[in-house]
Amino acid sequence: MIIETTKKDQAIAFRARQQRIMVHQVLSDLGMMTHGPDVLIGSAGDDGDLAVAMYVSLGVSGKGPSKLELLLDESHGFDLRRVCATDIRSGVLDQFDVVIFPGGSGSGQAKSLNSTGRQAVVDFVEDGGGFVGICAGAYLASTGYEWSLGIVDAKVIDREHWKRGRGDVDIEWTSNVMQNFDLEEGSQSIAYANGPLYAPAKVDSIPDYEVLAYYRSEINTNDAPQGIMLNTPAMVKSTFGEGTVICISPHPEQTAGYEEILRNLILQTK
Repeated sequence: MIIETTKKDQAIAFRARQQRIMVHQVLSDLGMMTHGPDVLIGSAGDDGDLAVAMYVSLGVSGKGPSKLELLLDESHGFDLRRVCATDIRSGVLDQFDVVIFPGGSGSGQAKSLNSTGRQAVVDFVEDGGGFVGICAGAYLASTGYEWSLGIVDAKVIDREHWKRGRGDVDIEWTSNVMQNFDLEEGSQSIAYANGPLYAPAKVDSIPDYEVLAYYRSEINTNDAPQGIMLNTPAMVKSTFGEGTVICISPHPEQTAGYEEILRNLILQTK
């Protein structure tokens, strides 16, 4: 028996979903399945590891997902699965502790999720799930766009110059992070690629965020004005309902030396 999906340009997570549904149908017809096709963790979720859903579908690009898979493996206490927008709309987040939205396009991710998927993410966090947004994922979590999730009380400033450039920038950790993570160096260099610049949105219904790190240098190509990026938050942490939200503007998953820091950040959403 041969089962094959079509459209090679589809996201792997979506094609995997197609394969999963077809295999489930065959096994169900043979009387070998006792659950539906959307069980992604199953008994593996009982081992005490942090169950992580990583959105990898339309709106995601770059090396972030493959880097995150290497960082968040079972040897470090993580159980990670790739999910697509259709998975999220089908309710798979109920099986996970935290969802990660990597880099790419925040508006592209929002469009792929559509209003039903976006609401599923909001409900997941509000009910106690964790959310980690990296670059595009941080755009997605913010307020102010028509497609925003609105789960962190942050607006994106200098939106007209969002494509301000790529390269290494300096960040400075806050004293709380240095103490909690036992960091020896307060300032570090980190990869940056058009991540959002945050400022308080002052939405009364959303708790204020805690700054974890600030930008202490900037990139301002493509006519972006100087000085706007300096001293804005590079990483923030907040709560939304019963859940925890961490938004990261730069790319620690693509920066050597940040492996343990990133794992600790994600574990804080548990």
